[in-house]
Amino acid sequence: MDEIVTALPDFRLHTRRRFLEIISVGDEESAMALIGSLPLMKAFRGIDKIQTVGIALSAETELKIAERLAEAGVFRIVPLGDMYMRSPSEPYDGIAIPSSFTYAVYMRKIGLNPGGSS
Repeated sequence: MDEIVTALPDFRLHTRRRFLEIISVGDEESAMALIGSLPLMKAFRGIDKIQTVGIALSAETELKIAERLAEAGVFRIVPLGDMYMRSPSEPYDGIAIPSSFTYAVYMRKIGLNPGGSS
């Protein structure tokens, strides 16, 4: 991607809409290194987090890497086979889609200071 952006300046991140890039890595460390390096690449200047990571791993390995991916700022971790699908409850750029059409009301009935007045 860096070579494309250098050759075609109009192909920068904010001018390409609905662009999907699939990158395959062979192991957990390669995935974490790639995720950490993306914001430094010319093709991805301006991003701060990764939208979606698809994984095809054993259940034990999946849980281990999911924790690291979350710490790295990945918004969405899904099975590789259905990355193309998104349920209404899944985040888009870290925001739950229903929150765009609704609002939440928060009501607390107990004071923050249990020994004081409410």
